[in-house]
Amino acid sequence: MRSFTKGFQILFFVLLATNTIKSQDVEEQKIFMHVEQMPEFVGGETALIHFIEANLMYPEQERKEMIQGKVFCSFIVDAFGKVTSPKILRGITNHPNFDAEVMALLNKMPSWNPGKQNGKAVSVQFSLPINFLLPKK
Repeated sequence: MRSFTKGFQILFFVLLATNTIKSQDVEEQKIFMHVEQMPEFVGGETALIHFIEANLMYPEQERKEMIQGKVFCSFIVDAFGKVTSPKILRGITNHPNFDAEVMALLNKMPSWNPGKQNGKAVSVQFSLPINFLLPKK
């Protein structure tokens, strides 16, 4: 039993030290709107566009009715690059299926490169318009 306790203490210390090291370059708590280095989708804007195209589904009913529009959403890229707190800022009136699709997309979003302020990783609120456009015939 004694060796288990000692092993647990060592493991706990390693986890605590690891968290301390990670947190040294992180300014937590405050959520910034603009920072010196804004968060970036891994691979850049082109990779973000490819991610959206590959993962965004056009609602079937709206496709049949030829409804198009833009949904404005917001989320936080935290100091570790994780996408959190997704929200719809403005949807397409009377078509909540678009909002649901955008929320599903945001919940699938992989980690980003976090924003930085004064050399430290910080949480940044990010807004993104999502266009729902049908191909022209």
